[in-house]
Amino acid sequence: TRLQLATCTATGSTHGATGITAVVADVWSRSGIRGLYRGLPATALGTMPEKAIKLGVNDFLRDVLCGYDRSKETLENQMAAGALTAGVQVVATNPLEIVKLRLQSANGALTPTQAIRELGPRGLYKGGTVTLIRDVPYNIIFFLSYIKIKEFLTNSE
Repeated sequence: TRLQLATCTATGSTHGATGITAVVADVWSRSGIRGLYRGLPATALGTMPEKAIKLGVNDFLRDVLCGYDRSKETLENQMAAGALTAGVQVVATNPLEIVKLRLQSANGALTPTQAIRELGPRGLYKGGTVTLIRDVPYNIIFFLSYIKIKEFLTNSE
């Protein structure tokens, strides 16, 4: 995130440094090793529920869309489940991602609670539409690939 911020802003927290080496050196000189890992707890907290939601919701939606009989599941059911999973995932995890980014780019001590108060309800979903545009096709491809590879591996035995 700091690398992205450094290349996007002329006077960012990295004093105009560009490139990964310059950003790492700047963070290291100002914050030491702790600065390199700022935001890691928020990242871990955001990743775990995201993956659990993604896998659990997709499995549930596949069951619902094929009437709880996977032998009747169609390619369209699988694609719809992947697309709908992306929607649920964005609604559930976008606030965590926004808070994580805010914590990583903060120029001082900022707690998750402070970030949430600053952002407000609308701010927590900033970028949600763009995230959906990215995640819907990704989830369709991801889950179709997973299903087909799993079928191939289990049927070849």
